[in-house]
Amino acid sequence: MGLIATTSILRVREDATDVFQRYLHLRERMLVLAAYFIVNNDRIKKRISTGSSHKLYVEI
Repeated sequence: MGLIATTSILRVREDATDVFQRYLHLRERMLVLAAYFIVNNDRIKKRISTGSSHKLYVEI
């Protein structure tokens, strides 16, 4: 019985990690979109690129 409980807890933890990873990717995409609209509203040509470590770089 104890083994079954442990494996189900581990599964729940894996699912939570997966959901959190998806949230991070969605958040990163939203940041890129927000930066894109800000740049377009300023009517200044800027290049937007995202780094691998969840940081947003805006180059003027």
